[in-house]
Amino acid sequence: ALTGGGFARLDVMNLDGTGRKHLYTAKFRGLFSTSWAHHGDRIAFAVVGVFQGPKGQVDLLTVRPDGSEVKKVAATANNGFPAFSPDGKRLVFRSGRDGAGKNLYVMNADGTKVKQLTKGKWTDTMCDWSPTGEWIAFASDRDRDGGFTVYLIRPDGSGLHKLIGGGGRNNHPHFSPDGRWGGCTSPRAGYSAAGTRPRAPPR
Repeated sequence: ALTGGGFARLDVMNLDGTGRKHLYTAKFRGLFSTSWAHHGDRIAFAVVGVFQGPKGQVDLLTVRPDGSEVKKVAATANNGFPAFSPDGKRLVFRSGRDGAGKNLYVMNADGTKVKQLTKGKWTDTMCDWSPTGEWIAFASDRDRDGGFTVYLIRPDGSGLHKLIGGGGRNNHPHFSPDGRWGGCTSPRAGYSAAGTRPRAPPR
């Protein structure tokens, strides 16, 4: 699953690039952050605006891989970066619904039973749920050093700890299929996925 059409379209394709099929078109440029449920029956994504404050309007939707049954599962706030739990029954996502910052929430895949995981006047975002279900990885600027740090937290809100930091934008964490490894974007090599000139890493 991927974005296309200048961040206005949701597509799916085979791993070799063939069989590309269009599923959904947004009214405005701003469709991002796709997550395909592990058992394959739904794809979650965010739509309507990027780089907004906590009170901005970004909706979360889900759709079947054939383009049917589009459902809005989160609205009325800046919601983004959904990630399915291993069993596909829940989603973790970022939201500014409390008005103070952007924090992490967990809900059922249909949008019910929303639970807040983190709380503060910072941005917790770009979350990924481990294949084992034990951890959620996310990026946060809570360290107030001008960059983003990767943290881990358990789905019940316990066990919060820093995984990697050191200044700069350490973003977009993702787990390996066995849950033992994690990858992220980082300015350590002199490049950044954020589209801005990265700060030099500390010596």
